[in-house]
Amino acid sequence: MNTVLYITGRGGDHTKGLGGHISTLVSDYRGVSVDVPFLRQDIDDQIKVIRAAIIDCAGGTVIANSYGAYLTLLSFIDFEHDVEQVVL
Repeated sequence: MNTVLYITGRGGDHTKGLGGHISTLVSDYRGVSVDVPFLRQDIDDQIKVIRAAIIDCAGGTVIANSYGAYLTLLSFIDFEHDVEQVVL
C-alpha cells in the first residue's frame, strides 16, 4: 500500500485512536494532529501545513476527519496534487 496521510479532527492526535489504528495497517503512515498548537495558527498557515503534508503524500491516500476534513477541502482549492484517494 502507498503512503497514508491522516488528518485528525479538532483536538485530535494522529498517533492515537483512528490514526493509531491506521498506523498499524500500513508501512508508510504520516499524520497531522489538529491539536491546540496547530489551531493557534492563522487559518492560512493551517492550510499551508495541510498542503505540505499532502505534497509529501504524493500518490497516496489522504484520510481526514471532521475539522481536518474541512481544512483538507480548503487545501484542495486551486492546488495541484497527486493524491490517489481521499477519504473524508
